[in-house]
Amino acid sequence: MDKGAIKNFAIEARKILMKSAVKEAGLYGITKSGCKSPIQKGNDFEVYETTAGTENRIYRDDMRRRVNLVKAIQEQGFDQVMEETAYTWFNRIIAIRFMEVNNYLPTRVRVLSSETGSVTPDIVTQADTAELNLSAGELDKIRTAKMEDRMLDEKISGMTIPEICDTRTSAGYHYADDYRERYQMLISAYRLLKEVSIHRYQSAVKEVIEDYVGGTYLIDTY
Repeated sequence: MDKGAIKNFAIEARKILMKSAVKEAGLYGITKSGCKSPIQKGNDFEVYETTAGTENRIYRDDMRRRVNLVKAIQEQGFDQVMEETAYTWFNRIIAIRFMEVNNYLPTRVRVLSSETGSVTPDIVTQADTAELNLSAGELDKIRTAKMEDRMLDEKISGMTIPEICDTRTSAGYHYADDYRERYQMLISAYRLLKEVSIHRYQSAVKEVIEDYVGGTYLIDTY
């Protein structure tokens, strides 16, 4: 067995997942330097400035999770919590992958890869049809998210939304200056929606899987 390959894969996966955990915490105004107060709050929501400088509005469930995260950081320290988060994610990914390659998953639907060779896992594309025991409300959310994700990539007259906005604010268009601010707001909204689309949480896992498929998969054959 090539223990070096396994070790290298584990180290690189940990770095990727640590980076993702830190980025995710930053969406809630939580960094190593401290936990920000909300810039706006209501009875059932709070708004935080992210590390990217944007605003993130969260609601009841996420508010409760944020409180628990802040408490854990206060007790254990930021680095330790991020380390434990990455470690937990890594263990779960390895366990799921083991079940996947051995066809142990109850639904027989792949979670980290696709039988078609697509970079998008089957669990994402089949979430609304697989037997996952989801409630009607959860299914509606999935279908809405998938629809919104597809709509964002739709083209109008052969152009994407940002391309249309850039064109219509060019010097050759009448009233370009009058509507420039509105088109900039539309571009910003588009980019924000793309960032929080159904695929947002896949980036770290996808990176680990791509590394695995690129060659580290050989550790499964030893």
